[in-house]
Amino acid sequence: MKFILPVCIGFALLFSSCQKEFIDESGATAGGGSSATACKDCLYFPTCNNSVYTYKDSSAGAAPTTTTTDTLRFLKDTLINALTFRKVRQGNSAQVPFFINCTNGVVKNITYNGVSVGGTTLQKVEIIVLKYNEALNAQWTDTLNIQGQQALYKSTLKEKNISYTVAGRVYPDVMHVSTVLGQNVPIIGFTALATTEYYFAKGVGLIESKTINNLSGDLVLKRSLQSFFIP
Repeated sequence: MKFILPVCIGFALLFSSCQKEFIDESGATAGGGSSATACKDCLYFPTCNNSVYTYKDSSAGAAPTTTTTDTLRFLKDTLINALTFRKVRQGNSAQVPFFINCTNGVVKNITYNGVSVGGTTLQKVEIIVLKYNEALNAQWTDTLNIQGQQALYKSTLKEKNISYTVAGRVYPDVMHVSTVLGQNVPIIGFTALATTEYYFAKGVGLIESKTINNLSGDLVLKRSLQSFFIP
């Protein structure tokens, strides 16, 4: 069986260039909605317009380790299926956005027109990246269809209220989510392709993520928060 590993997975958005602009579910260009809740109500993922986050991205494997700097900017609100999502632009203004919704402690990420490794365009990828009101070890699964096959995102809330250090800064109230991307293989069963560890700090958002290729053991991407501004 041939494995198909999507390039754009979950919040990590490993390669933002594999997205294109889109039209939302109502048929209107994204960027129209109004906020239904205060932007800081999402305790572990503030979604305030004009927030700016700067990350250092590192990757390794067969090629030498490379490091780049990426900036996320939270922009205006967007209505998708009557829910308010924050539009987030990654990198410079030439790159297209992705979209975040937080309702009752559930943080959902949507990307449009992502491209799999095999070159297939994925019209919509919708992933729950965090459920911070759930009990420790809570689990949830998202399913994505790629070329007639199902990719499964199996997430577990591994740790709550821990201290975690990134770039020399200690964050005192952190949630740790582990997400395994894999496929169900006949006879073998579920086979993990990649695992991402996410760390979310209260009042800040994503402070670090680390994705490992389960088949090779190589680091796909480590994203570490360097600085942030929340209005």
